[in-house]
Amino acid sequence: MSIAIVYMAKEFNWGHSIQGYILSSFYFGYFASQFIGGVLADKFGGRRVLGVAAAIWTLFTLLTPISARVNIYCLILCRICLGIGEGVTFPCIASLITKWFPPEERSRAVSIISVSIFIGMAIAMPISNMLGSSQFGWESIFWVFAICGFIWSVIWQFYGKSDPRDYLGISKEELDWILKSKSSSYSEDNFENYQSGSREYITITDDDRGIVQTENDTLLPENQMSSGSHSITKIPWKLIFSRREVWAIVLGQFFDSWGYFILLNWLPIFYYEYFHVDINLIGYYTGKKS
Repeated sequence: MSIAIVYMAKEFNWGHSIQGYILSSFYFGYFASQFIGGVLADKFGGRRVLGVAAAIWTLFTLLTPISARVNIYCLILCRICLGIGEGVTFPCIASLITKWFPPEERSRAVSIISVSIFIGMAIAMPISNMLGSSQFGWESIFWVFAICGFIWSVIWQFYGKSDPRDYLGISKEELDWILKSKSSSYSEDNFENYQSGSREYITITDDDRGIVQTENDTLLPENQMSSGSHSITKIPWKLIFSRREVWAIVLGQFFDSWGYFILLNWLPIFYYEYFHVDINLIGYYTGKKS
């Protein structure tokens, strides 16, 4: 969209404010579906939820040129719906990684997926520029990527699986390795081994009940104390949000994304209007920065 809007603003004579509304509307939908996407993926399976999400973003990608010619409000609504579809993607991926990868391989899987996003951006920007400058116009940017999304959705419906046990193409050795690694990882509650920040691991004696509690026990529900059952029945949100490491990750990701998406959305316009880069080359310049 950051490439297409340069052509669209030129045709429809949109100012920077209108462009900002259009570009930012996507993220309202994107943010709204993040949490619910993860819950749905865990409940119904990443394959099903991601398949529906892909169909949604494919549909509204295809409808973007049509809505732009109706009016600005239809375009903004279309962008919000597109964001809702795409916002589910990463929660679904996270859910699928927990099912498909043993714990020692998950960091590598997340790293590969994260890097692939930037590679995809670097490829998509010049392609979008070529399509926008072609005889088919800026509309072809959305047509081509909608077709790609449709093809991917069809393939995913046939070959994608939420659980490795449901995939016929996996070898018995690989499946046993994944299941064995997951089983050994979740065989006992390891929360008591974590330290809060730089503080030393401590124990707290409950004088009323005569039970020795770990520091993290005081943050866990009663049915998940280390002195009781080791099976985790509820997510210990109090424990999670009490940790400085979690907040460091959240804040780091927030500010990184803030800067990245501002550059991603506005660099093509900036190159075109302030550096007077040829409109046929803005995608190549932006792709290098991605």
